[in-house]
Amino acid sequence: MNIRYFKQLAVYSIATSAIAIAGVASALAQPAVVYDNSSDFTGSYYPKTSGAPTIGDEIFLAGTERTITTFQFDYYADFLGTQQAKLYMYANDGASVDNGVAPSTVLYETELFNLEQGYNTVTITDINEIVPRNFTWAVSFSPSQYLDAGLLVYENPTVGSSWDDVWVQEAGQWKLKQFGDLKANLGAKITAVPEFSTIQYALLGGLIVLGACGYRRFSSKTA
Repeated sequence: MNIRYFKQLAVYSIATSAIAIAGVASALAQPAVVYDNSSDFTGSYYPKTSGAPTIGDEIFLAGTERTITTFQFDYYADFLGTQQAKLYMYANDGASVDNGVAPSTVLYETELFNLEQGYNTVTITDINEIVPRNFTWAVSFSPSQYLDAGLLVYENPTVGSSWDDVWVQEAGQWKLKQFGDLKANLGAKITAVPEFSTIQYALLGGLIVLGACGYRRFSSKTA
């Protein structure tokens, strides 16, 4: 009885199966677009003011992927010197305001980044933040008199959905604003993957089962 042969066969079987499971997990983790409002620009932007430098949009994601990997948004800026901004994602778990619930808990925030002149797109990658189906993304601009900036206004999103109003933070308080005849939707595109823990547990469970099967097969061959 060649025990070494059967031992190698068991190890090979487990390794091959592990690779197969890893491949499935990798396929499940492919990013999907869960929100897209980047194709129907109205030609307008919502400007920040000295009293309201933070502008946000409450959105609803499509699909079931909730670990955000990439976030893209558009802005316009005209300024002197060096001006900066920061992206935030908030849970809508604050005070009741008009017909909405205000942003409150910070889910994610970037470092300050420098603005560029004119119309621009910011793409932030490697975020890996789990979010709920609906949340508010917002950009806080430098409170400078030498900065004219704002987020670009689009029509209805093609993936996901958004209320026809925006959140504006004035003197530390969130308020809802509408744009009259314009849809109050801000331009953004978001990709996400399934929650990593789900994939991790599935992979671990599969390896445990395969390991047990391989051990039983090896034991029965060498008994």
